[in-house]
Amino acid sequence: MTTPEDRTAGEAATGAWNYGSATDVGEVSLDARGGLFSGGAWVEAASGRYAPVMDPATGKTICELAEAGVEDVKDAVSAAKEAQRQWTRLKPVMRMRTLLSIAGALESQGEDLAATAAIDEGTPIRLAREEVSLAGRIWRYYAGWCDKLSAAAPWREAEPIGICGHVIGPRKALIGASLELAPALAAGNTCVLKPHPAASLAVLRLGKMLEEAELPAGVVNLVTGGEETTEAIARHRLVRQVTLDVSDGFPEEVAAACVASGTRVRARRRGVVPHLIFDDASIDQAIEGVVAAALMGEGEPRPAGAAVFVQEPVLEEVTAKLKERLGTVRVGDPRDVNTDVGPINGEDRLAAVRAFLDQARENGAQVFEAAGTDEPETGWWQRPCLVTRPHPAQRSAVEAMDGPVVTVVSFRTPGEALATVGAMAARDAAAVWTDKGSKMFEIVRQLNAQTVWCNTGGRFDPAAPPAGIAALRNSLDS
Repeated sequence: MTTPEDRTAGEAATGAWNYGSATDVGEVSLDARGGLFSGGAWVEAASGRYAPVMDPATGKTICELAEAGVEDVKDAVSAAKEAQRQWTRLKPVMRMRTLLSIAGALESQGEDLAATAAIDEGTPIRLAREEVSLAGRIWRYYAGWCDKLSAAAPWREAEPIGICGHVIGPRKALIGASLELAPALAAGNTCVLKPHPAASLAVLRLGKMLEEAELPAGVVNLVTGGEETTEAIARHRLVRQVTLDVSDGFPEEVAAACVASGTRVRARRRGVVPHLIFDDASIDQAIEGVVAAALMGEGEPRPAGAAVFVQEPVLEEVTAKLKERLGTVRVGDPRDVNTDVGPINGEDRLAAVRAFLDQARENGAQVFEAAGTDEPETGWWQRPCLVTRPHPAQRSAVEAMDGPVVTVVSFRTPGEALATVGAMAARDAAAVWTDKGSKMFEIVRQLNAQTVWCNTGGRFDPAAPPAGIAALRNSLDS
């Protein structure tokens, strides 16, 4: 129990409560070796190769996963082709019932899924439970579309694309998989999905739920592996649409081959969320929104980190309050309900974050590292950091940042802010903080982002289309 003396000491040091340990995760049963879910069965990789899965909180191996090669992907695609006819001809109401069964399985086994994500991805258990709940809502939402697709576009017949390939990233893998699989299945497609090597266990556990929901064999196939597996999916001639996580780079010749063969390509890029804070904004509200969405990842499906663009009259106030708030963020065991930020799920990602911070210091930027709690001795940990005055040469690195880092850049006019943010690649989300409605709508109209939050951050609704405002704007322009 936290005593008044502990609370006083903690408040004096960081302005925060001094919490004790509150681990709230039971034992998670993991197979020593995980296989591929292909054709409705769990099989070994043809090569017999396995890759270790590391616990980011300890750096220790917790299990091994099969590495799928070209032959394994061919088998998965063949299974998807065989299942396509049956799944497409299934009455929409029957597809709806299957998707609702999957949603029910997610909800009934949510604690087990959340614990798996906490161990595999380093997601704090409190947030992992929210992710599982959101995943269930995603499946329920798209289940409702199964018998409504013909009414959505009555001027043309709604036909499935065919076999869809999905390659998802390392953050919030369960939500990423749900956002890919649920709409594809609702439309009558079959899928081959590859989770990220650093975030596969929750997705594979989802595969077992698909079995329990009596999803026809081959409708969904899960293959694990590295770049060879990704390329095999993208290059396969029967895959009619492929979604790729291109944040870690992707061979241009493979993308060109996809386009040449007529395969639809949807590229997703991880990275920071730009927050524009104007001088008329509610500063305290903006600070909470930046920290909640950027560091704790509350509510939204992908982003990590934030690039905060602040109008000059409130720059000092925002910087001071960000430093104070970061000092209260608790870094620690992801199985602890009091943890706000867990470990980084990947030694390579940790190295990239630290390299960015080192380069920022060398280029003259000011780097503030939150004190807070001590980092554990083992595992891949990084305290939240605030970088002010980053060198222009590091802007591209700021865009690609995928860790607990907040960068602050000043601007004088809305036009200057839009020019700076507009130079950034199109991304999943952005946030605007201002109390003036006219300014808000004008800025939103010009932002190159799929989803724009206004005076909030990290809110996600399954009913919001994944392409968001950017796709709506393009469709109106055309």
